[in-house]
Amino acid sequence: MLNVNNKKETEINKCEVIFKANDLVQKMWHTMGIREQQIFSLLVRQIRPYDTEFKKQKFTFSEIANELGWSEGGNTRRCLMECLRKLGSICFWHRTPYDSNKIMLCRVLESAALIDLKENTVEMKLDDTLKPYLIGLQERGNMMITRFEYIKAANSQFTLRLYEYLRSKAFMRLSWQEKLTLEEIKELLNIKPTQPWGNLKRDALDKVAEEINKITDMIVKYEPNKVGKSIVSVTFYCRRKRNSQDKEEFDEQVNKESFENIYDDEREDLCSDLPDSYYDEYIAFEGFDDDNIEIEEFDD
Repeated sequence: MLNVNNKKETEINKCEVIFKANDLVQKMWHTMGIREQQIFSLLVRQIRPYDTEFKKQKFTFSEIANELGWSEGGNTRRCLMECLRKLGSICFWHRTPYDSNKIMLCRVLESAALIDLKENTVEMKLDDTLKPYLIGLQERGNMMITRFEYIKAANSQFTLRLYEYLRSKAFMRLSWQEKLTLEEIKELLNIKPTQPWGNLKRDALDKVAEEINKITDMIVKYEPNKVGKSIVSVTFYCRRKRNSQDKEEFDEQVNKESFENIYDDEREDLCSDLPDSYYDEYIAFEGFDDDNIEIEEFDD
């Protein structure tokens, strides 16, 4: 078993790993801006594997600014108040996890968010309707794992939306492809349906792919699919990366020629040399040790 020091380290590391149900990520991300995504993830970050209920969380404005990289001072309070207002208004219908014939109205925050202007603190709590999608996921599976550092480092709301959506489609695979129509991409990124392809590529997809490759554990490349002369969909090629050198080698190999000119089997080769498992993420659970982890269930 883990010794005392290792347990303390595990407790710290565990806070950096965020678990979300795949269907929740696919349903709600497109309704949030970058700051709302950060606040939401800050609350999800507090959830422990053994929790059965959401707890009311209290932060000082300085803690919020330090955690999320916001500027301190009055601007933090103003940004926070606007974020909470938007989060408080977000709701959506979702099928219940235990009976697909029933749907319930889910909300992000309990309505009783409280800001103390004298103490410069905020109290907030996730709404209980989200419990099936954020609590006890390790037992039920069908979840996405990410790290808080990626959310903190992102500069674009598009980056988090696309990254978490694609990661939620991995299903424990180390490399995978996801094909989305232009309409689905625009809905996911909350972009106007009339946005031309050239603008979508330049202002969103190119920048998002670059940032995902830079700050996250995933490498993504994409190519448009045409019917006649019209672009109707985009295929995203995704894989887990090991380190920055691995990313640079991948980029160098792909950039030698246009990605659309690489044969399918060569694309698969580019997405094949990954770690053997997600072992590094799962050791964040308290009580896990080398003797009890079954690596097989994490393999592709």
